[in-house]
Amino acid sequence: MKNFKAVKVIIIFFLILVGLIALSIVSSPLEKDKEVVMTYRDYLVSTFISELPEINKRLPHKIDDKTILLSIDFSNGIIISQYQLYNSFDITALKDLELEIIPVLKKNICLDEIKRNLIDVNINFLEKYLNPTGFSIFEFTVSKPDCQSFAPE
Repeated sequence: MKNFKAVKVIIIFFLILVGLIALSIVSSPLEKDKEVVMTYRDYLVSTFISELPEINKRLPHKIDDKTILLSIDFSNGIIISQYQLYNSFDITALKDLELEIIPVLKKNICLDEIKRNLIDVNINFLEKYLNPTGFSIFEFTVSKPDCQSFAPE
């Protein structure tokens, strides 16, 4: 009787083991066939976010004789760049901003291939300009509709 119980326990153990092995074999192909679906937008955003710390390590960066790029950040589908103007900003030049300066800055962003790829997948750019003391002088946003009139080069 004791041998029969021992054989019965061994058979049950063996059946459980075979069942676990079979389950493992059956479930493995399912896990291998799983695909991670990532849109082109997701890919661009994740690539940009992964490079952002390295980009910011190299900042501040002098853009021209009047402008320095202070920081770049990403939040809620918007890339936020902060610039500082070296010289005190002539308040009378604010009238020229909307007519002359901002359209040129928008065009430059729209024609930049990397930025245009991001804009094309509905990532917006918020450009903030500060005076030397950190006070906001002006800011503007560039979005897909802003770039529709500019053909990529």
